Amino acid sequence: MTTSNNPSVFLYPNPVNQSLTIELVKISQVNQVEIYNYAGQLMTKQEWSSAQRVLQVDVLNLPTGG
Repeated sequence: MTTSNNPSVFLYPNPVNQSLTIELVKISQVNQVEIYNYAGQLMTKQEWSSAQRVLQVDVLNLPTGG
C-alpha cells in the first residue's frame, strides 16, 4: 500500500448492522479489503478498484460478536 504523509481510513457506522462503509483519504493502490475477527480468522474479503475511494462491505451474513 502506498500512503502519503497523513493517511486516513474512515470506517462507519459503528456499530455496523448491515453494511460497513470504508473510505480512504490520501491512500492509493488498495487491491482488496479483508475483515478478520478477534481470533484472527478471515471473515470476508472484497476486491477494491484503485479508482474507488469509498467501499460498501455487506456484513449482514457475518457472525455477530468477536
